[in-house]
Amino acid sequence: MALQFYQELYSSEGSAQADQVLQLIDPVISADMNSKLTGAFADKEIEEALFQMGPTKAPGPDGLPALFYQRHWSLLKDAVVANRLKRFLPILISEEQSAFVPGRLITDNVLIAYECVHAIQKRKIKKPLCAVKLDMMKTYDRVEWRFLEEMMTKMGFCENWIHMIMRCVGTARFSVKLNGGLSEHFSPSRGFRQGDLLSPYLFLYCVEGFSALLRKAQVERRIEGVGFGRDSPTIAHLLFADDSIVFLEASTSNLAALRSILQIYVASSGQRVNLQKSSIFFGKGCPEQVKGELKEIINILGEALSEKYLGLPTVVGRSKDGVFKYVSDRSWSKIQELRQGRPGSSGSCEEHRGWLTLWGAEVPGKAKIHTWRLIKNGLAVGEELSRRHIKYGVNCVVCGREESLIHRFWGSPHSAEVWAQCRRLTGFPLTNPHKRVRTSSELQSWMLDWLSGLKEQELAVGIMVIYQNWLARNEAREDVKIEDPQSIARRSIHLVDEWANSRTKSLSEAHRVTEAWLPPAAGWLKANADRAFLKESETGGCGLVIRDHHGEFLLGASRFLRSVSDPERAELLACKLALELARNRRIEKICLESDCLAAITKLRSNDMDRSIHGPLVEEIKDLLKSFVEFSVCHSRRSSNGVAHCLARVGCINKVCNTWMDHPPEFIVNLLAQEGAG
Repeated sequence: MALQFYQELYSSEGSAQADQVLQLIDPVISADMNSKLTGAFADKEIEEALFQMGPTKAPGPDGLPALFYQRHWSLLKDAVVANRLKRFLPILISEEQSAFVPGRLITDNVLIAYECVHAIQKRKIKKPLCAVKLDMMKTYDRVEWRFLEEMMTKMGFCENWIHMIMRCVGTARFSVKLNGGLSEHFSPSRGFRQGDLLSPYLFLYCVEGFSALLRKAQVERRIEGVGFGRDSPTIAHLLFADDSIVFLEASTSNLAALRSILQIYVASSGQRVNLQKSSIFFGKGCPEQVKGELKEIINILGEALSEKYLGLPTVVGRSKDGVFKYVSDRSWSKIQELRQGRPGSSGSCEEHRGWLTLWGAEVPGKAKIHTWRLIKNGLAVGEELSRRHIKYGVNCVVCGREESLIHRFWGSPHSAEVWAQCRRLTGFPLTNPHKRVRTSSELQSWMLDWLSGLKEQELAVGIMVIYQNWLARNEAREDVKIEDPQSIARRSIHLVDEWANSRTKSLSEAHRVTEAWLPPAAGWLKANADRAFLKESETGGCGLVIRDHHGEFLLGASRFLRSVSDPERAELLACKLALELARNRRIEKICLESDCLAAITKLRSNDMDRSIHGPLVEEIKDLLKSFVEFSVCHSRRSSNGVAHCLARVGCINKVCNTWMDHPPEFIVNLLAQEGAG
């Protein structure tokens, strides 16, 4: 019986009336895009995609989950196409859809939905408005493959790409596990596999057909939508994957048009509306008789809009207490958790002592907060992200294994070596959790006991190592190899020493370390850029220095920035100036280096930057492409001192200077010190 249910669920029912959808789809994929999509897959692409997969999700035709390939990556490699496909989603998918599209935020649709519902609820107009929230049944399971193939053809994908996608879709085989036993295998003729990285993107193509039908109805005035002014666009629908809200006039004609659209979409795509879970919300002034007639037309009887849309309230009345009570409740819960580390609130004397030790440590507050989050299982490691169904496939950046808290901070070979280096440099007895510690509650008990047993300086170094190890892990997620263990250990000791000096306490002078400037490879030149910023006057300066692989000075510059909004923009302007001057000198191979991680991360990203600094970021990316070869690197402040000095001179003295071949006298000693390490 169970087998029959799933066989019927994954059996095609045909795709009818698809022509009415396909005629609305414009070809947007160019020949160049098709060439990029169908080109040979590089090992780096395959590896990146493989390690994004959930370790135990969506096994392949051989029955092996992604975890098997992740652990044996050096021997086994398997190609995937999802990462290539998602680059073009912003072009392919309409703006009403906010799910899975790079650069779009869930909160965009939340805010627009709130404004639309507020307008429906409050406006006094002759023709009331309404909102229909649609719930689709078994969305991934019911997609007709024929409809997907025809949608891709209309969008302009080439035959090779479509054939490759359909092979990925059509190779699935299922069996039903019941009472510990597996049924015979069967092959589906529709639907996508849950957990497959490709499935969400392919599903968006199908939903794009629904969006196209709604847009056509809006253009033809069969659906009115919600407007916010004479010159503003009218909002008729919002989509988040299969979560849909349609805004329209509460009239017979508008509801009949929506019903017709749903009939066409259901017949062509295989989707089915769950009428029992769908609902309709009427605006102010809509008579009860009219409401009944309209509900009968659309066949949705539930007259209410969900209290929340994508996790946030859709309707806020005069009394905000009830609607936002969950915010205060959750905030109060967090405060209570914090208080567990304060006198009089601990569950036991031992835990109480551990919490007091943590909050009394001589380290910056952010390092303490990070350790508190670690103890309370509040860090976004792969295991926890998967458990909460937030994101799958976040594995260890070093070894590719499943990333738990214990593995991240102690168990991986890289983390173990960080602690070994720290013990070697300090002589402190910083122990690791014993093997019996496995669960988050066991780790909490061990950590509180461990913290309470450390001396003052041991405690500070231990907390700082944990914090710096986490920062190094996060930096490595932007295609940067994780920092070596010795550097992490040395920097942790140095930062504790630096903090202690600011608090009139000091560790041994032997632990003071700095990071030296490193010359580029032979044939390359390195441009170091930095900024200075004065918040009060919103002025700043940028500085740069270009040196060869011998460390010889070739070019330097200081610039005063008369009006600059924030430090990050000043840093980006410094990077742009460095590249412009390098290009003017006909330099072919350039390494751009800055100590601003936010700026470097944006410049290294392949995705279009949609932040406030996006246009400037994209301009710098275009400048980089004008060189024969280029690289973009992050450096520490200690190895970027010359550029910082030049930026301060430009900012404070309000001057703009450029030096060719011979450096100004005030940086000669600094150049020598930085080059010597």
